[in-house]
Amino acid sequence: LLGYFLSSSQILGVQLKISLIEALIGGYVLSLFCAALLAFFIAVKMYGLPQQPPHIKNSLRMGRRSFPIAINESGIFALRRIDIIILGLVAGPAASGIYYLGRQLATVVEKIRYMYEPMLAPIIAQAQTDEKIGEHLSRLCLFIFTVQLGMLSFTVLFGEQIMAWFGGGFAVGASVLVILLLAELIDGTVALTELPVVFRHPRWPPRSILFTVFIECILVGIFAHYLGAMGAAIGFLLAMLILASIRLVLVKRLFGFVIFNWSYLQIFTLALFATIFGYGILEIGDNKLPMQIIAGSIFLSCYIIIARKLLRSQKPA
Repeated sequence: LLGYFLSSSQILGVQLKISLIEALIGGYVLSLFCAALLAFFIAVKMYGLPQQPPHIKNSLRMGRRSFPIAINESGIFALRRIDIIILGLVAGPAASGIYYLGRQLATVVEKIRYMYEPMLAPIIAQAQTDEKIGEHLSRLCLFIFTVQLGMLSFTVLFGEQIMAWFGGGFAVGASVLVILLLAELIDGTVALTELPVVFRHPRWPPRSILFTVFIECILVGIFAHYLGAMGAAIGFLLAMLILASIRLVLVKRLFGFVIFNWSYLQIFTLALFATIFGYGILEIGDNKLPMQIIAGSIFLSCYIIIARKLLRSQKPA
């Protein structure tokens, strides 16, 4: 909205000569400023203004203790940016544009696990036994897996249509989007296992992330050189597999947690059959819009209803 008003606004009767891209960038910056201002206002209203000046030693000590986590979060951000940079250098702007759009759409799936970190963090901090942490962790990971797998299966059915919304030339990137969502599925399913490691052994997560970034650079560079955007997606997928394996090994050796069980296979089987059924409906209807709506509705309804029953059948934490 801010970008729209900037691109069509006037100051003292003079039309601003701002391009749409500049207006969108300006709108983004202004929205961040407004969000920061609102957060400051709410914090002051709830807690009041600081009554004492900040303690420099305490602030430095807090920064030093948080440094490994800062490295870890920076590495997670780099995992989803360095591939775009390498692809642009290796394969050029056309492949980068298709891959970047797929990356932006996959970001929606990536954010799901961040919704549940605030739920798990106080449990880890207050739990008396590791078994309690393991129960909650296992259930949350299964729930995230179920949600992300549903999105992945839906994209397998309608990937070309989704990409084509942004232009006919992007439809060829449907397979890239599917691979990126598969990578996010692998990462999102086990990403929460990092939280207990961060609490008890904060030096391990940044090491695993930095190692994965290094491996990702090599894999994306090699595969993108031969396969373009598809190669970059494959390299990212392999990097996520390596990171997930490291996380599972760490949480198993440090805490004895076993994340995967037969419930994952049940959910995967459900998604597979629902996808095949939806694809059959699309083929019968010659992939026309009415049949796409029917197939999508039936797929989502069946998946959600059966997945809920499977999740509720799990032993409560």
